[in-house]
Amino acid sequence: MELHSIIIYTLSIKGGFMDTKKKNVILTAKKLFSTKGFNESSVQDIITECNISKGTFYNYFSSKNEFLIAYLEMARDEEIKRRENLYKLKGRTESDQDIFAKQIIVRLEVKQEFTLRPIYEIAFYSGDPLLKDFIEKRYIEELTWVAQRLVQLYGKKSVPYATDGAILMHGMIQNMLFSLKILLKNNYELISLVKFIVRQMDYIMTHLTKNKDGFLYGKRHSLLVHPKSTVTKTDVLTTLQHFQQSLHSNQNQEALSEHIEFLIEELLKEEPRKHLIASSANMLEEFTYKDSTLEIDLTKICLQLSSYLKMD
Repeated sequence: MELHSIIIYTLSIKGGFMDTKKKNVILTAKKLFSTKGFNESSVQDIITECNISKGTFYNYFSSKNEFLIAYLEMARDEEIKRRENLYKLKGRTESDQDIFAKQIIVRLEVKQEFTLRPIYEIAFYSGDPLLKDFIEKRYIEELTWVAQRLVQLYGKKSVPYATDGAILMHGMIQNMLFSLKILLKNNYELISLVKFIVRQMDYIMTHLTKNKDGFLYGKRHSLLVHPKSTVTKTDVLTTLQHFQQSLHSNQNQEALSEHIEFLIEELLKEEPRKHLIASSANMLEEFTYKDSTLEIDLTKICLQLSSYLKMD
C-alpha cells in the first residue's frame, strides 16, 4: 500500500466519513479477535463472519495492511472519545489525578477490547515498513499524551522531564501487568494497580524536577520541545502555520486562531517586535483544550516561542 493511500485513508476515518459497511467489517473483526484470537483469525474468517465475498472485502480495503490501519484507527478514536468524556464528570479537570488514572484504565481497556497487543507485535516485526512506521508513530503518540498529562499534573517546570516520566510510567504499567498475571493470576483490581502507579509518579516527577535528573533532558528524543533548544524564526513560523491549518472554524477556537494569526504576521516582518510576541505568547498559555492534540501542539508552540524569544 502506497504512503499517500495510507494518509488519505487515515484522514477519511478521522474526518468521520468512513463507510458504515467498512465499520461493520471492523466491528465484526473486533468480536472475532476477542473470541478466537488475532493470531488464529484470518482474512477469510472475517469475510465469513461478515457474510461478504472476498471481492467485497478488498473493495473496502485494498490490502490486509489497509484493513489493520483502519482497525487501529478505530481503536484510537474510541480511546480518545472515552478519555475526553471523563472530563464531563462534574468538577473534574485535567489536573485531577483520579481522572488521569481512569484515562489510563481507558487505554488498557481499549487495548484489551480490540486485542491490540498481538496486533502491535506482529505489525511492528512485520516486513512492511509502512505498517511498522504506523505502529511506531502510534506508540510515540501514546507516550506524548502521557508526557503532556504529566505536565498538566505537575506544572510547566516538569516539561524537561515529562518524556522520562512517560517512559518510566509506561514501563511500570507493562511490567506490573506481566508480573501480576503470573503472581496473582490476574486476581487483582486494575483500578487499584493504576492508582498505585499514579501515586508513585508523585515521587518520580518530584525527584526528576527537583534534582534536574532527567535522562533525556535537552536531547532530541524528548517528546516535548525543550525550552532551551535552538529555535529559529523559520521553525516557529512553520509550526504556527501548520497549527493554524489544523484549527477548525468554531467559536471555541476563534480567539486562539486570532492569536496565532497575529504571531504569524509579526514573525513575517523583517524585524519582529519581540515584546509583542512575548505578550501574545503569555496569552497563549491561558488556552486549555484538556485531553486533545491541540493541547499538546499548543504546549510545543509556547516552548518554541520561549526559546526563540531568549535568542539574541
